[in-house]
Amino acid sequence: MCGKMNGNFLRLLLLIVFLPLGAGALAWDTVEELPGNSLFQNSAVWKNQLGNSFSFRELRGRPTVISMFYSRCTSSCPLTIENVQRLSRFLEQHGKKDTNFVLVSFDSENDTPESLARFAKKHEIDKPRWHFLHGSADDVEELAVLLGIKFRRNDDGSYAHSNVLTLLNADGVPVLRHDGLQLSEDLLKEFLVHAQKKY
Repeated sequence: MCGKMNGNFLRLLLLIVFLPLGAGALAWDTVEELPGNSLFQNSAVWKNQLGNSFSFRELRGRPTVISMFYSRCTSSCPLTIENVQRLSRFLEQHGKKDTNFVLVSFDSENDTPESLARFAKKHEIDKPRWHFLHGSADDVEELAVLLGIKFRRNDDGSYAHSNVLTLLNADGVPVLRHDGLQLSEDLLKEFLVHAQKKY
């Protein structure tokens, strides 16, 4: 299923940083406001495949395709990765070369930054605009809720999960969502249309 997304996922955070300027004086450093339903409101600090700290706010200014997976998955996740790669190629072929691609692991225990780096290299997708992210179990669960992705850990350490691709606009607002593993030519075109829009 593919369609526009509305509604607030997160409460608007008012971030005001006070910087002392000397003898009791204060100045206000106001962070530019994001839309209330922006995923970039998420304050979690992740680790990318390079081992660096990573915040979703770093993605601001470009459209972003985001999904969730885990590297040991042998069933649906390879298809998800293939779909994201296919979408990346399609967007680039049609002149949309600035899109970010974010894949967040369900598996906080095993998918360390090092293992994610090996995964990216193995699949030949260790590229600058691709971000493979590791986070705490709590942050992963919160993100899954925000993206409408259901998952659970099985007794054998595998994960049962839904398969969702979400397109965020430059401000992190979800504008398109696709559930499932079938990515048709029409869906690719729809992703392109929304990636090209100036919201």
